[in-house]
Amino acid sequence: MGRKPVAPVKVTEFDVKAFYKALVDTAKGDAPDGPVFKQKKSFAPSTIGYGHGKCPRYWYYAFGGTLFDESTDYKSKGRMANGTDSHARIQEVVSRTGYNILVEQEALNENPPIRGFIDIDLVDFNIPVEVKTTNDTNYRLFKASGHPSPSHRVQELIYMKIRGATEGLILYENKDTNEMHIIPILMSKRNEDFINGVFDWMKLVKSMIDADKLPRRGFEKGTYVCKNCPVAKACDAGDVGVVLIKPLEVPKV
Repeated sequence: MGRKPVAPVKVTEFDVKAFYKALVDTAKGDAPDGPVFKQKKSFAPSTIGYGHGKCPRYWYYAFGGTLFDESTDYKSKGRMANGTDSHARIQEVVSRTGYNILVEQEALNENPPIRGFIDIDLVDFNIPVEVKTTNDTNYRLFKASGHPSPSHRVQELIYMKIRGATEGLILYENKDTNEMHIIPILMSKRNEDFINGVFDWMKLVKSMIDADKLPRRGFEKGTYVCKNCPVAKACDAGDVGVVLIKPLEVPKV
């Protein structure tokens, strides 16, 4: 018995490369075409302890208002979207544990001006919970060491100080495995002294901004901090500065 002839595959005019380009272009979506003018009215807890957030000069331009270059590629946008989705999913899971919680609670402070949002508030215990997603390498490091990222610690301590909380939690999720791990943060004497110093630093920076005294550079041009600063162009074009305020020091542990 002979084989049946194989029907030839009908070739369409579909262009894979054109489809891929359309996919990527669409994924880029509504990314800004260029810098966008912004003016900050408060310090952001999520920014203070990381990169340009530790630079007084950044906050001078941010509070004064300038063009922010926060352009991101479609991959970065995807990672941010995944992080947002993960936060919402974890918040929903916690809401079904039986604990009395509130999500995305606004945290405000007048002097220095601070505005942020607590991911999960364990209401009955006055414990703010900060949710973070991270890659497998960092997740294993945080879990093994028992210490969170320094900037995450700053953010959590800011919320704790604003709320008068003695305990806080940082909940990490491994983006690769979805495993979760919690690192408790206590308002120890050491942490209290540290976060009081952070608040004093913000007060000093804001007082210089109010007096229109431009801080001098705390980081050299070309460093990682400056390369990734959204107000780098305004800073580079600005004057040398009239006051020296050291960048915020954030210990690793």
